[in-house]
Amino acid sequence: MKKNLKLIYIVELALFFLILILCSTLNVMANNYKYYLVITFLFLLIIPCYYIFGFPKDNNYNKNSGIRTIIIFVMIFGIIGYLLGIILGFNKGYLLSFNTIFNGVIPIILLTIFIEILRFIVLKKAFYNKRVIVVFTLLTTLIYILLHYSDADSNYKIFVFFSTIVIPYIAIESLCSYFSVNIGFLPCIVFKLIIFLYPYIIPIVPNYGDYFKSVLDILLCFSIFVTINKGLLEFDKSKRVINKFNFNVFTIPLLVVLIVLVIFTSGIFKYQLVAIASDSMNPAYYKGDTLMVEKCSINKIKVGDVLVFMSDNRIITHRVIKIYKENDEIKFITKGDNNKTRDDIISDDSNYIGKGIFILKYIGYPTIWLNEKFMEG
Repeated sequence: MKKNLKLIYIVELALFFLILILCSTLNVMANNYKYYLVITFLFLLIIPCYYIFGFPKDNNYNKNSGIRTIIIFVMIFGIIGYLLGIILGFNKGYLLSFNTIFNGVIPIILLTIFIEILRFIVLKKAFYNKRVIVVFTLLTTLIYILLHYSDADSNYKIFVFFSTIVIPYIAIESLCSYFSVNIGFLPCIVFKLIIFLYPYIIPIVPNYGDYFKSVLDILLCFSIFVTINKGLLEFDKSKRVINKFNFNVFTIPLLVVLIVLVIFTSGIFKYQLVAIASDSMNPAYYKGDTLMVEKCSINKIKVGDVLVFMSDNRIITHRVIKIYKENDEIKFITKGDNNKTRDDIISDDSNYIGKGIFILKYIGYPTIWLNEKFMEG
């Protein structure tokens, strides 16, 4: 055991040397080159570790339950994210091209696999040595932080970097070390690939901002940890069939809900859902209702229709009270039914989203509540 620990300390020293290299190249090397530098270093480190330590048996039956738990929680948090997107809007994901695949997808996959294989080999041979686990976790966290480092030339930028990069990666790497020691390396790989690659897979992602994304990442890690740590995934042959059944019972409805939300909130299809965030249209509809929006041609809008448009990064749903043309461009004057004055902004094709066609009562309340409690509070 002491011999193993000495060799493990050498491995951790090698990772510290990698961190020093990354520090020296912060403003010199392009980010994609840094990724491949780290990947190459890790690969060269895994080879001697494999021959010295061997590869531990990954036959823990809990790993399958761990993967199922990850998938369920990711779906739940995905639904929360897309519900927020109803009111906060969406951003386009990464356009898949050779450049994004070579500089984004492939490095993320290789880095994830190599770090988790090395983590599994080292931590399994550490015999639950807390010092080794903590140091290794800090080292891998520093690697990710340095890979995402950007110049922080003010206190505000330092705060942003710390809250959006440092803290979430501490949570992610801590959870992966817990997985690696207690379950196996496959749940770590599945977890990281899902949360790192979804912007490359899904064309539209919620625009809830870096801060709230960090909060969701930390809550996701904490929720998964608490669920597993309570012993819900303890192996019992009599429960294997039940676990598989529960997985299907939970995941199929969650998957259906998530797909429907992606379709009807992202705006990539003809119809879109928008949560009503104020009482400006009473009594036609109220705060907390959800409006189904049809993305029809702007030429089909008539006086009296509910126009859905963007203003100051907010979605507005007000009634058209006047239509006119200016330089062959259609312009709209709108007003909330419950407002005393018309809107200051003149709407046109540049900020037009669609036309409101019918109301779904009350289902927007969770989105409004989340927005008010976490985004504006």
